[in-house]
Amino acid sequence: MFGSTMRIAVCILAVVLCVPAYAVHHLMQIETVIGSVNGDTAAQAIQLRMRSGSQNSLSGSKLKCYDAAGANPVVLFDFNSPVSNGSTGDRVLLTTAAFDALTTPECVSDFTLANRIPDSYFAAGRVTFEEDDGSVLWALAWGGNAYTGSNTGNDDNDADGDFGAAFGGPLADSVKYPQAAAPFHLTLAATALSTTNVANYEVASNGAVTNNDGDAFDVDGGPKSIVVTAPDSGDHLDTGTSFDIRWNFTGNISKKVRIELFDGPDKIGTIVKRTKYNKKFAWDVPGGLPDGTNYRVRVLDKANGVSDKSGAFTIGTH
Repeated sequence: MFGSTMRIAVCILAVVLCVPAYAVHHLMQIETVIGSVNGDTAAQAIQLRMRSGSQNSLSGSKLKCYDAAGANPVVLFDFNSPVSNGSTGDRVLLTTAAFDALTTPECVSDFTLANRIPDSYFAAGRVTFEEDDGSVLWALAWGGNAYTGSNTGNDDNDADGDFGAAFGGPLADSVKYPQAAAPFHLTLAATALSTTNVANYEVASNGAVTNNDGDAFDVDGGPKSIVVTAPDSGDHLDTGTSFDIRWNFTGNISKKVRIELFDGPDKIGTIVKRTKYNKKFAWDVPGGLPDGTNYRVRVLDKANGVSDKSGAFTIGTH
């Protein structure tokens, strides 16, 4: 009886020793990467997500990034402590201080990034979650064919250890993606294995992030404002010519704005009902406008209730 019990115990021990040690941090996804907010590349965030329970002991792992050739690694963060919550789907949020100031409410991340992804890596590059010994647990590469480095790792989170073709877009492109933050976001379920980056990621419509306690923070780019810079006080615009109306903005304003024309305090017309938010509109000054010295233009983001008027300028013929 004693011999049988010992044999059973030895068999159980052998099985246990052959099972990979997954109850640490191995089963982890890179869920979200934000490279900038409103063009500010100092504002960055990376969100991890646990594929299984008990993955919250993070010591011995690192977040790193690589350039377009998969070289020149930068250690974004070296983990030396756990997070409190370790259920399937729980997140680990790392941010910069500049990012925290641009969320509502102000972000409380789990860790502050020690370094940020360099601007020169934005066109093409790679972020990895890996062991201290360099074994890659999850990888996200971007830039399409412009990324020429390795995109392989171990098979803990990808069946063949190949994270596949790089996602096709740059890390941050404020022209193509005008929202405050245009993050790469994983489309897979929390328990899913990776297949390829190009198939598994998308550019999300917003930059909402979540910390390990489950608190959510919306990236709104901070306070919203518009400042008209042209025309300016004292400018003279000739009728029948083209003039570039220009403005700057802060915060996550709407993708379309309205531009109106005033004579003194009175609105006398709409120059354009909806135009792109991108700080410039070529206005063909109508020939039928009467000469005047108290014209102003207003740029209006109606959805967010922000606007600004120019200084008084003159319209007429020399």
